[in-house]
Amino acid sequence: MNSNNGMPDTNGIDQYMNIDQALFSFNTAKTLPTLGITTNQKKIIQFSSTTIFYLADHSEESIKNVLDSLSNFDLLRDAKIQQSIIQNSLYFSSYPDYEEMIKLVLSDHEFGYDKITYEIKLIID
Repeated sequence: MNSNNGMPDTNGIDQYMNIDQALFSFNTAKTLPTLGITTNQKKIIQFSSTTIFYLADHSEESIKNVLDSLSNFDLLRDAKIQQSIIQNSLYFSSYPDYEEMIKLVLSDHEFGYDKITYEIKLIID
């Protein structure tokens, strides 16, 4: 993490990449997922992980292929969650203490990168 002592800030957002993490490979492109952590009073209140990739087209089959290649994320093994992402570019679930979301963003540019973000955050009263 970016802080001097390796602990979460008292209040802030840290974005970082773990260079020891395995690269994600899809359609001959290799990328390194990014991690984001939001803290408040030295407690992590939100975590996100974003992976970018290149889809040759935005067909249902192409989207399913990238989701299948990300199957090390347990949620993406669930057919209902995959279908929600394919149809709506979004999966969202709310629990008593936290919210969980997976969001797919497809590039508007012909050779632009697409991305998928997993986010979990605490519900703070």
